[in-house]
Amino acid sequence: AMLRGDVTDAWWPKWSPDGSAIAFLATADGQAEVYTMNPDGTGVERVTDVRGGTVTYFEWVRPPAEP
Repeated sequence: AMLRGDVTDAWWPKWSPDGSAIAFLATADGQAEVYTMNPDGTGVERVTDVRGGTVTYFEWVRPPAEP
């Protein structure tokens, strides 16, 4: 998939539990962040904002089941 011009060096892709999205680490402006996208490569969105920090790990988490 082609990523936006400001998103480079993408790595560590992980499928969502339901298969509807892919999360991955990527750098934009030199800062590693977590992004998501649709399986067809559209809809790339940054989902973290780690100002001055570093993302070293991420995991998909299922919401708790409704009682």
